[in-house]
Amino acid sequence: MSNPERGRGFTLLEMLVVLFIAGVALALASQALGQYQRAHTRAIASERLGREQRLSEEWFRASMRSLLATAGSADARASIRFGMEGAGTPAFHGDRDGLEGVTLSPVLGRQGTPVPQSWRIVRNGVRVDLQLEESGKTVVLSLPRARDMRFHYLGPDGKLEDEWPPRLGAQVQLPEAVLVELVPEADGTGGGLVASEILGPHDPLDVPYEYAPE
Repeated sequence: MSNPERGRGFTLLEMLVVLFIAGVALALASQALGQYQRAHTRAIASERLGREQRLSEEWFRASMRSLLATAGSADARASIRFGMEGAGTPAFHGDRDGLEGVTLSPVLGRQGTPVPQSWRIVRNGVRVDLQLEESGKTVVLSLPRARDMRFHYLGPDGKLEDEWPPRLGAQVQLPEAVLVELVPEADGTGGGLVASEILGPHDPLDVPYEYAPE
């Protein structure tokens, strides 16, 4: 004798339970996928930001390493000597908020060409950026997160100065190194130090001849 219960299908309650379990599983899978996508996006953004920060730091260090000691705009011979006729060559000077000088490793120009640069700390509310002005263009560099930034200059005596040249004492035109202090956030995160030595002569080269215009 056959069992009448054998051919019976799912009841409505059982179907509802199955659909409920399937819905919960789908919701959990969708949530996990969304979390993965968000984490993946954050990881890519963090990696890109890290590359931009390393590139910005290398641009800054390369420019500082190749700073050129110039005779100043009052001496036309230096301008002609370095291929900058009529442009004048501003002597290096800087304070806590920025610096100006001439480098042989410009960010936007051809390497080995003397190019005037201006580096400035720009504060916009809660944001602080390092801004480069070169060849009539402006570039904002991406540095590690900081509450504030300050420039410092290392003298031959090993002392850090807040401006260069210092107000007291006779100094060479270029410091031994230029440092950017990244002040940590209020919670202690971020901050750091970006520093670069200056490799070339720290005073203008003496031109042992007079320029005779044609």
